[in-house]
Amino acid sequence: MTRSARRQHAEVAHATGRRLGPGRADRREASFDWLALVFTAVACGIAGALLWCALAPSSAAAGLAHVVFRPLCHQLPARSFHVAGGVLPVCHRCTGLYVGLAAGAAAAWCGWWRAPTSRAFWAVALAPMLVQVGTTALVSPALDWVWLQTASGAWFGGLGAWAVVRSLRRRPASRTALDVKDGDPWTTKTTTCRV
Repeated sequence: MTRSARRQHAEVAHATGRRLGPGRADRREASFDWLALVFTAVACGIAGALLWCALAPSSAAAGLAHVVFRPLCHQLPARSFHVAGGVLPVCHRCTGLYVGLAAGAAAAWCGWWRAPTSRAFWAVALAPMLVQVGTTALVSPALDWVWLQTASGAWFGGLGAWAVVRSLRRRPASRTALDVKDGDPWTTKTTTCRV
């Protein structure tokens, strides 16, 4: 347990009048770290599956990837990357989204930036994709560029994965697991933690 975590643990125990057993908060925090690690592994696994499909398009694994991604993406060959004579199992935007998921989850483990705290974060993450889809549909299909689809998907996937992992890793488990009293400096009126 880090020094700041021990201090927070002691302050919460003092404010609530409850004493946690040794290591209890550490186990809770480790469980959230474990969940963040699983999320990161799944995101990197999806990106790895796409890379495998690009490197070995005629393999059985590539065929399985096409079946797995079929419910998630339209898989139109005209809107998908063609690599080494094969077609990736997802479209340009989904390719960017999945690569962004892996990159964002990995970046969150590096500790870059702070965890998101507002809805404005999600608006900023989703805005490029909405603008690109809206201008394509309303203005001109000629603006439907491959790089723009891929970049908007990567932007949303990266920020989304980063936010999920950072939120899981920064979750103050020792404070949220306790029943805290109103007026506790660590809580708001809805008895949720301020970070």
